[in-house]
Amino acid sequence: RLLGRSGAESSGSGLKMMMFDPLGAAATSPPGGTSPRTGTCGVIVDIDGVLLKDDHPLPHAGYALRVLHNTPFVCVTNGGGVTEEERAEELSKLLGVKIRSNQVILSHTPMKPLAPHFHATQKKRALIVGREGAARLAASYGFQNFVTLEQFAAAHPYLYPQKNYHRSYKAALGIAREQPIGAIIVLQAPSEWGEALQVMCDVLTSTNGIIAGRDTRKVRHRKNHSGISTVGASVNGGTGVGGVAAGGSIGSSGGIAINTGADSATSGSFGSSFGATSPTQAQAMAVSPRFPMGAFPKDRIQQVSLHIANPDVVYSGHYQTPRFTVGAFLMCLNTMYKYATGEDLEYTLYGKPYSGTYKCAESALRLQAFEKGHRELRAIYAIGDNPRSDVRGADDAASTSTAQWCTILTRTGCFQGENDPEYPAKYVVDDVLEAVQKIVELEGGKIELPPERGDSDADSSSSSDDEGANSVGLESADS
Repeated sequence: RLLGRSGAESSGSGLKMMMFDPLGAAATSPPGGTSPRTGTCGVIVDIDGVLLKDDHPLPHAGYALRVLHNTPFVCVTNGGGVTEEERAEELSKLLGVKIRSNQVILSHTPMKPLAPHFHATQKKRALIVGREGAARLAASYGFQNFVTLEQFAAAHPYLYPQKNYHRSYKAALGIAREQPIGAIIVLQAPSEWGEALQVMCDVLTSTNGIIAGRDTRKVRHRKNHSGISTVGASVNGGTGVGGVAAGGSIGSSGGIAINTGADSATSGSFGSSFGATSPTQAQAMAVSPRFPMGAFPKDRIQQVSLHIANPDVVYSGHYQTPRFTVGAFLMCLNTMYKYATGEDLEYTLYGKPYSGTYKCAESALRLQAFEKGHRELRAIYAIGDNPRSDVRGADDAASTSTAQWCTILTRTGCFQGENDPEYPAKYVVDDVLEAVQKIVELEGGKIELPPERGDSDADSSSSSDDEGANSVGLESADS
C-alpha cells in the first residue's frame, strides 16, 4: 500500500494502492475545469545504476516508479543504441510499469536536430558509428544520406587491412564511394574498436571528408598466412591517414562543442589529462621511423565534425569494477588523432551532464505536467548514481531553469560513500525507493514501505513486491 496526501485509487488482485500525487487535495479537482491546476513537481530517474544493472532490475525499482505514477517523470540514461520506443518497451517489461516513449531520454536523443543536415538532397553524408541496428536508429531520427562505419570500411578495405572484408566488399561497392563525409555521428560504442578508431581517424584527418589517395588503390585478393583469401589493396601513393581538415560545423543541437585546450577530463584534451605526456608513453609515441609524432600534414583545420553520444568513460555493471564505454573510446581516438596531427581533436558531446539531455528531460516533464492539467513545473528532483554525470548535469541545468532542482544520489551504482566532495548531492540514499520516499516526504506525503523492505535481494524484489503491485500499476496506467 502506497500512501500520499491524496491520489487516484485503483484495485487489482485484491490489493489497493494510493498513487502519490504531489499536488495533494487539489488533485481531486475535475480534469475538465476552467483553468489548469497550479504547479507540480517532476522527477528525473537515471536508468543504469539506479533502476537497472546490466538490464537486471535493482531491488524495488519497479515499486518506486509505481509510487510516481501520477507524477511527471522521465527515465534518463547515457546508454543508447535503440529507439526511445524500443527502450520504453524494454523498461516496461523489466520493471512491470507502463512507460511511454516520451518518458525515455537516451544519450543520442538530443541528436535528432542533426538529421535535417543529412537529407537525401545534401551533398555530404554522415558516417554513422554504433553496433547492430545503428542504421535503423539513424533512419528513425530522420537521417537519409548516411553510411555506417562497417559499410564504409568494407568499401575501402585498405583502411583496415587486418580485417577480412571478402564477403561484404561487393555489397559495399554499391555505396556512393565518392560522396564526401560531412560529419561522424557516434550513437554508441562500436563493437570493434580497432576498426572504428582507424577508419574514424582516417576520415577526421582527410580533406573535405574524402579519403586521400583512394582512387589510386586497386583492390585485390591476397592470401594470408593461413591461406585464406582476404581483400587487400596495392598502395600507389599517399598515406593511409591524410592531413588534418574540417570547417563549417553542424549545429550542436544542445550538445557541448569542445574546443582545443579544454582542461576537463571528460570534455577536452584527454591526452594531457590522462598521462599521455609521461616520458615512457611520449617516447613510445615519438618512435616511428616513417611517421614520427606530428609528422602528418597539419596546415589545415579539421573539416569533418564529430558528434558523440555518451561522454561516460565507465559505467557500473555486474562485475566488481566499472566497464569502459564511449568516453574511453574517445580517449583512444583523441590520442591517435593527436599523434597524427599534433593537434587536439574537436568534437561535440551529447548526454549527461550536458545541457541538451536536461533540456529534453525538462521539456518532457513540462509536457506531462500540462497533460495532467498543471499550469507549471515548480520543482524537479534528479535521482542518479554518478556525481560527475547526474549531479553535475542537474546542477548546471538548474542555473537556467525556472523550476527548483533537487539532486539525490544513490549508492546502487558508480557512487559509494557519504557524498561526493566535488559534485555533492542534496541528499544521499541507499537506493531508488529511499530516494522516492525522500521526494514524497519533501512534498508533504508519506509512503508505506513494502513488508520485505530491507531484507530482499534483486530477485526477491522482482518476484514479491513487484508482482503484487504489478497488476495494480499496469491497470492504473491503462486507466
